[in-house]
Parts: sequence; C-alpha cells; structure tokens
Amino acid sequence: MNHAQKVSAGPAIERRSSTLIAFALFRLELEAAHKKSVDTIKENEQFMTSLFESIQEGISIMKPDLTILHVNGIMKEWYKGNLPLEGKKCYEAYQKSDKPCDPCPSLRCLKSGNTEFNIVPGLPGSPVKWIELYSYPIKDNKETNSDEPTGVIEFVRDITKRTRVEKELKKKMSQLELFNKIAVDRELKMVELKKEVDDLLEMQGLDKKYSTPG
Repeated sequence: MNHAQKVSAGPAIERRSSTLIAFALFRLELEAAHKKSVDTIKENEQFMTSLFESIQEGISIMKPDLTILHVNGIMKEWYKGNLPLEGKKCYEAYQKSDKPCDPCPSLRCLKSGNTEFNIVPGLPGSPVKWIELYSYPIKDNKETNSDEPTGVIEFVRDITKRTRVEKELKKKMSQLELFNKIAVDRELKMVELKKEVDDLLEMQGLDKKYSTPG
C-alpha cells in the first residue's frame, strides 16, 4: 500500500510542479508586459513633455475653477517673478488680482464649451505688455457622456511688439493725414490769395500776375 501511495503521488507532484511553473511563467510574462507598458507610458510622457516644452508660446492647463495645473517653460519665463505658478488661480499668477479678468475668455470657454479669444494686458511691470489669449475646452467625460468642459487650456502669444508697431503706425498715419490736410488747405488758400491779387491788379488796369489775361 505504501508502494501504491508513492506511485500515485508522483503524477500529482508533477501536475503541481507544472502548475507552479506555468503560474511562474505567467507572472514573469505579466511583469514583462507591465514593464513594457510602463516603459511605453514613460516614453509617451517624455515625448509629450518635450512637445509641450518645445512650443514657443505660453501654455497653461487649468481646472474649471481656474486653478493652474501645468504650464510650459515659456510661461515660467514670462512670469518668473510669481513662481511657482501651479496651484494658483490664473488671475493671481498672471495679473496679481483677486478676481478673474473682465473679459475672461477662459470663463466664457468653460461656459460655452467653445474656443474663446481676447487680447488682454500682460502682468503689470512685465516686458510682456499685451497678449493674445486663446482658451480651448478640455472635454473628458467618457463615463458620464457629458459635454461639459472638465478644464481649459490657455494658449498665450506675446503681441507686445506687434501692438507697439501698430500703435506707432496709427500715429504716423494720423500725422500724415493731418499734414496732407494742412497742405491741401494751404494750396487752396494760395489759389484764393493769387486770385485776389489778380483782381486788385485788374481793378488798377494792370496785367494779372498769376493767371492768363483773358
């Protein structure tokens, strides 16, 4: 009987060993797949971070309450006096204000669910005087099937130089129009004065000086 027990125990141990080996191989494969997945995720994150930082315009990602979640290096450079920017309300970090800007394209964007735009002043005392601000809604409500924005992305372009050139051009155009008006008025006045001189000469029986006798 003991011999029979030993014989019958052999296949059972083999089956258990096979099961353990299969389980171990499965865990190793799972870990390898997980590592590969993690590596892929890390690579994607690195790519997105590089892409995020390579954009030579300001970018802010914010919650619906306008709390800043992420910014790129350009925003950190423009607003380096207010670092860290993350965790602050956008109007606190970018305007040193205790309330949202008026008008605020991001608030309109969160309400409408559409892209909104405004030209707004930069931070007081900053070399960035004027910016173009585009606000894009973030919609990530797959579970609830809601179309309500879950955040907002601000795309910021420094237009200080362009605005300064436009203002200078407008000033020069106004000066040119004024000069042209003065020149035209002067020419008309000269014609009028020449006619008056000719009329006086004619009254004295003399030849006209500025027009052909006729």
